[in-house]
Amino acid sequence: MSGDLLNWTNSGGVFTATTNSWRTTNYWDVADWNQLFFRIKQL
Repeated sequence: MSGDLLNWTNSGGVFTATTNSWRTTNYWDVADWNQLFFRIKQL
């Protein structure tokens, strides 16, 4: 995740996609962020 699209922090472990949709089981408290971005990166 990132607050500025430049600096990224890993959030969660590696997973294998088995469908074309994904729903996280993690909870992020975004109240302290002005904006928060997520990306999925292929290894």
